[in-house]
Amino acid sequence: FYIRTGHHNPKAFPIESRVQVAERVQIGYYELGPAVKDRISTFVELTSDSRPEDPSVKLHSGLYYHCNDVWNPEVGDLRIQFAFAGLEGETYTVVGRLQRGLIVPYETSLKSHVLLTYKGQLSVTEAFKQEHHSQRMTTWTIRFFGWLLLFFAATATASVLHVALAQNRFFSRIAPDPAHPVSTNFILSFSLALLITALAWAFHRPWMGAGLLLAAASPFLYCARGVAQYNRVN
Repeated sequence: FYIRTGHHNPKAFPIESRVQVAERVQIGYYELGPAVKDRISTFVELTSDSRPEDPSVKLHSGLYYHCNDVWNPEVGDLRIQFAFAGLEGETYTVVGRLQRGLIVPYETSLKSHVLLTYKGQLSVTEAFKQEHHSQRMTTWTIRFFGWLLLFFAATATASVLHVALAQNRFFSRIAPDPAHPVSTNFILSFSLALLITALAWAFHRPWMGAGLLLAAASPFLYCARGVAQYNRVN
């Protein structure tokens, strides 16, 4: 404010950024639904070398400024950048449901939604194969980082787990050894990761979940075998 009595003028104002997506987007004769437009993430900046005819619009570094002076911004000025995701003549593959000329996700009998978008001309088999590969890579990346967190957690609590599990003859064989934490913590974290994965698979493929559960319990079964042999010798 011009009169500063009773308050302090802020030295900076936050800039509110908003992405405005075109309401009507078409591929050929078909219009894309909101879910399809949300899947598009590759954009190319669009600019022009000619100066705008409107004197209130300035062009600088590919951005359009609705202001009086680019170097002296004021409250209410706008900075606009245009971008596009596809040109006329390019081919895209979309797998979904066509509803009254609008492409929307396909809902399966299990209430899952299927919607695939890829650049280029692909068959249905190729589109699903590429989507499976992408989902598989994402899933294994998440599993790897999840196991890494479990490994670091077991390493950080090795001393506490060693004291707590050493009281039992069965669990003492898999208790983390603070002197050699890598091997034991690796087995413990790997078993926990397999256990979590088995619980997730149990709802979709019970046999797969049972196999992963058996693999997760294999270190404990091996320890039980060692304890049984120890008791037999004694």
